[in-house]
Amino acid sequence: MVRLSLDENDNGYRVGERYHLNLFFSRRLSRRWSASARLAGEWFANYSGADPDLDPAGVHTADPSRRGGRRIETLLGVNHFNPGKDANLSATNGHRFTFELGVPVHQSLDGPQLETDWTGHFVWQWTF
Repeated sequence: MVRLSLDENDNGYRVGERYHLNLFFSRRLSRRWSASARLAGEWFANYSGADPDLDPAGVHTADPSRRGGRRIETLLGVNHFNPGKDANLSATNGHRFTFELGVPVHQSLDGPQLETDWTGHFVWQWTF
């Protein structure tokens, strides 16, 4: 996935581009359960331009050349899906629940940014 910034804001700067790459593996454990593993990479570019009212010498986080970086993380997940063919579980028919936890294995940030210690995702999908 690529996210491009096409225009500058009112203060004359533009958020840097972001590139995402995912390698995903999933294994079905039963009719309703599966497990997943994912390797996720992200590269984010520095901002271009700057707000002239901000002084990067006094506030390091205001420096647009120190906003980029790279991150690779590993994630493990479990998925539950009820396809809707079981009358005993009719309240969850068509629902999919996914829970995923991840930790970074590599981070390289261009400036004084907050590192990621871990990530978590909970997803609920309903097909009707």
